[in-house]
Amino acid sequence: MPEGYQAHQMDTCLKLIFSEIKNPVVILIDEAGGITNNDYRNAFFGQIRAISNQKGTETPGSLLRRLNFVFAGSFIPELLVNDNNSPFNVCETVYTEDLTLDEAISLQSGIEGDENTDYVRQAFELVGGHPYLLQFILDRVSSVSELDKGAVYDEAVTLLKNGHNNHFDSVFSRII
Repeated sequence: MPEGYQAHQMDTCLKLIFSEIKNPVVILIDEAGGITNNDYRNAFFGQIRAISNQKGTETPGSLLRRLNFVFAGSFIPELLVNDNNSPFNVCETVYTEDLTLDEAISLQSGIEGDENTDYVRQAFELVGGHPYLLQFILDRVSSVSELDKGAVYDEAVTLLKNGHNNHFDSVFSRII
């Protein structure tokens, strides 16, 4: 560890982790509203804000100049942190649209052909065009034999209704 290293200094940790990478670095933070402890949340977001403030004094090409944080999920930034340490007042908000039924059918057809169109329609009726919820249900249905699809669809719906799913693992398993 470098001299003066402190575990609570996010910029120091990031420089250690990404020291060999010369490309832009993006850190995705999903479900930022899930940090319920005020002290942890404010410290975490305060460090992200401090990194943003440091960018202006860093040399071109340095890690902090190439580093961006992306927050995904549904949350209201003003409810997460206080104004003094908020990373959200130096960011750009991007709102996404839900899928239409035709888009959902097209996506599923591109992966599997037209065999699960009925399940796409059922899932769309249940969750609307929410991309993750549709993906959660349809990913499970597409991974089993035709005989098991109905039972797996029902199981996926039950898991969602009970709040049990592997959203984070699912997103990154596709990327990795």
